[in-house]
Amino acid sequence: MRPKLQASDELASRGEFFAFPSTGMGGWALKLLVGWVVLLILGFLAIGLHGGLDATRRLSIAAGGQFYSLPSVAVPMAAGFLSAIAALFVALAAIIRRGERSIAMLLPIIFGGLVLLFTMGEMTEGTNPCKDVKGPCVITTAPVSQP
Repeated sequence: MRPKLQASDELASRGEFFAFPSTGMGGWALKLLVGWVVLLILGFLAIGLHGGLDATRRLSIAAGGQFYSLPSVAVPMAAGFLSAIAALFVALAAIIRRGERSIAMLLPIIFGGLVLLFTMGEMTEGTNPCKDVKGPCVITTAPVSQP
């Protein structure tokens, strides 16, 4: 039994622990995920410096009402979202191509996937046929006959 303990001590002393990625791509996936967190914090800090969420919304509408109207908020948020989505794809490539087996690769896959789903949902928001309708909106597939 003693040789097994020595072997595990030797592995632990070399830093080979299964929770940390063993490939360069796995390390980059975690670095990109940390970058997402930092950029998200910077985006919320910029919102706070503008006076809070309501004040930022008013400033954005006054500046044109688009996502990019306030670059101090838009740039960190967009860069953070791109970082999380890149972390997802780098983690998948590390697992598929490099054989990464670290449990830590679940973090970029889960958070990057959620950010990707959120981004896709935000980008397809304009396809809502009831967006400009005041009151109840009824969508029918049958043609409506006019009297």
